[in-house]
Amino acid sequence: MATRIPASIASTLKTCEERGVLLARADVADARPLSRLAVAGLLVSPHPGLYARSDLWRELTPDARNLCVAKTLAALHPAWVFSHQTAALFYGLSVSYSCLGKVHYTTPCRAGGQDKGYTCHHQAKAAEWRMIDGVRVSSPERMLYDCLRSLPFADALVIADGALREGVSTREKLERYLGWHAGGRGVRYVRQVLESADGRAESGAESIARATVISLGVPIYDLQLVVADLERPGKTYRLDIVLRRSDDTLVDLEVDGRQKYELLNGPDGAVTAMMAERQREAAITAHGILVARIAAADAGNRPVMERKLRAYGVIP
Repeated sequence: MATRIPASIASTLKTCEERGVLLARADVADARPLSRLAVAGLLVSPHPGLYARSDLWRELTPDARNLCVAKTLAALHPAWVFSHQTAALFYGLSVSYSCLGKVHYTTPCRAGGQDKGYTCHHQAKAAEWRMIDGVRVSSPERMLYDCLRSLPFADALVIADGALREGVSTREKLERYLGWHAGGRGVRYVRQVLESADGRAESGAESIARATVISLGVPIYDLQLVVADLERPGKTYRLDIVLRRSDDTLVDLEVDGRQKYELLNGPDGAVTAMMAERQREAAITAHGILVARIAAADAGNRPVMERKLRAYGVIP
């Protein structure tokens, strides 16, 4: 059993890694050692005929893995148009990790939706695409149309918010595109997602939290509301998701990500971040606004969110 990667294969792997792609079986003269290296655990094969170092593959996030496979397949199949959530990644949008199990691509051929390895094939008679980094990718409006009509509400909202925030498309362009597909499958659902989409959302976790709030029937009062720090003239804070109780008291729903408290600047980084967060919360509550915190990991947890909103009086 192989205990190390042969020099020739290691050299080819390094070249592929520098290009941000996987090693394809066709890249080496003798492909037989690749299977043995995979059995030995030195290589991983996420898709038939494609290989990466196991240690490097484990370090990649799901979105980086998806893009890596897509870029490799694009070189092998230049006529493919990468679509759906894979296309969203090419546009630099956040995509829920739960939606990244497959690389999605579209061709005029039949057998749409069939899975093979790490891919999912879709059929479209006339694919609408543009070139990004040498790869054919669905046009922005087609990408959004495909994503929004095929994903659960929260995951669709993440992509819709991101597209509006990053200027990938506009609400007007999307409405016009939907007009061209009036009566098509899922158009009504896409419109529902767009009605809730808001480019002011700053992260995917915030979008998911807002989707959960909406699913509970709670109206959104405002996003990214700016309040002044009464003790520090000129300093302001933006509130994530602002809700309103029946007595008109505002509640700031803050979505806490790990990055707020990770050690970014030495051993005191976490303490510094937490102290800054306490000062921020004090400045917000000075305006009579309550602050409710939810962990990013619980943003899509409906029971947890419901208990949180009931505790703060947003849900009677």
